[in-house]
Amino acid sequence: MIDYSKLKYQLFRELRGPLTQTQLSERLGFSYNQFGKWETEKKRLKWTDFYYLCEAARRPIDQILRD
Repeated sequence: MIDYSKLKYQLFRELRGPLTQTQLSERLGFSYNQFGKWETEKKRLKWTDFYYLCEAARRPIDQILRD
């Protein structure tokens, strides 16, 4: 069984690096602090956004699911 929250956490950590939540949101083309809302779980991450974030991290979705 896939632990979606663990995958999300790992993906977020990879993408974020030294950037703030706001900086990453803007860099990825989302509204102000969208990333922060996902990290604090104030807003749910949609599957389509998860897929987009995988592409932004240059990690194909099948690789993430396999790992």
